[in-house]
Amino acid sequence: YDNFRIGLGFGQTYNSKLDVGQIELTTIENPDGTGETFKPDFETRIFSYSFIVSHSFENFLDSGGKINFGLRLNRNTLHYYAKLNMVSIDENMFCYNFAIGAGYYVNVETDRKLGVGLFFESSMKFSKYAEFNDENAGFTSPQPGNDRPIYKLNAPSLLTGNVPSRLLLDVDYDLLPDLKILGGTSLVFWNSSNDGYSNQINLSGSVVYSPVEKVGLSAGFFTSSRNYGSDELDRYFNVSEGITAFYLTAGAELKYSVFNLNLTLADSHLLSGSWRKQTLFKIGLGCNL
Repeated sequence: YDNFRIGLGFGQTYNSKLDVGQIELTTIENPDGTGETFKPDFETRIFSYSFIVSHSFENFLDSGGKINFGLRLNRNTLHYYAKLNMVSIDENMFCYNFAIGAGYYVNVETDRKLGVGLFFESSMKFSKYAEFNDENAGFTSPQPGNDRPIYKLNAPSLLTGNVPSRLLLDVDYDLLPDLKILGGTSLVFWNSSNDGYSNQINLSGSVVYSPVEKVGLSAGFFTSSRNYGSDELDRYFNVSEGITAFYLTAGAELKYSVFNLNLTLADSHLLSGSWRKQTLFKIGLGCNL
């Protein structure tokens, strides 16, 4: 409505699955294995439901530029599933966080704009007491040849999850009417999440080309490096050089009527340590009413 906008959003903020393969069952009577195996499962996902409001100011401070202010409120759901042989847990946890941002655009030359954006998102802190599900189903009679009873694991455990806050600064410049250069840096405040990591700085850059109206193609890079907050942890895990990643990125944006489709691909196999070799794919769909 005029320069005032309201939006709703949904996204998967985090997705992790740990695959450790098959593990051989061992007992006191059979320390070398019973011949049976089991496969542990560990899955973590965070979904965010968002309410967004923003306002634009034209001719800000009589400079001919434009400034946008925005606020986003998120309700986050963390789903955690883990199964270790006959013991499993399947829980959902909830928390709220917010994000604020501002973007300033000014005409440098005819048909050329320079934009600068600043964005801050608060941390997510999940916490919940949960009970494990044990297929032993409580106290049972001693098994044949074994005079020790089996007990159910019924003590509640505290589940926690922390996603650190972050601060982003982005710049974009229209080099040509159909060619744009983007650059950005982000600071991730790991010390606020008490995970033993140093604060992290990421850098990114890309070039966006629009061959025709309502179509945009991009190519770029993204760097990421995580380090432990103490030398003792760094030496203990010996991964100081293995958690640095350099991603090559590609993207496409398609607009049709009121719909907006975004596709993003990032791959780190060529220029990253073994700990950070991965391929990421994201898809986004928007509708402007």
